[in-house]
Amino acid sequence: MGFFSFPAKTNEDKFWNWFCKNSKMIFNFESNQEEVFDKIQKELQKLNSNLSFEISSIKDGKREFVISADGIIDAFPVVEKLYNAKPDLSEWTFVKFRPRRRMENSIRIANKEVFPKDVKFMFIDDEDKS
Repeated sequence: MGFFSFPAKTNEDKFWNWFCKNSKMIFNFESNQEEVFDKIQKELQKLNSNLSFEISSIKDGKREFVISADGIIDAFPVVEKLYNAKPDLSEWTFVKFRPRRRMENSIRIANKEVFPKDVKFMFIDDEDKS
């Protein structure tokens, strides 16, 4: 996990220079998760206040770093620009936008077990209109 730098011409380059410089700390975030996540969020906020991130567990010596707009459409172009400027780091896989996740857990309520595949919902306006 060596540090490298490239000319910081854009805000995206500045973020990735910071990320590369701090890659080891970020990769090992469990030792001080709150502080590390605060630092990452602070750097992302310099690009756009709606950006968020996720970091995966380690798999085959690598982690995923997910860059998200948190569903805010106006921030999508910022995610695209940041992703397109990403560095090539052997220990990281960068992902733009939060991927859809499979729900595999169930919930047990009393003696009834409910699985995500069995749940359906509908939005209704239940306010008293009188």
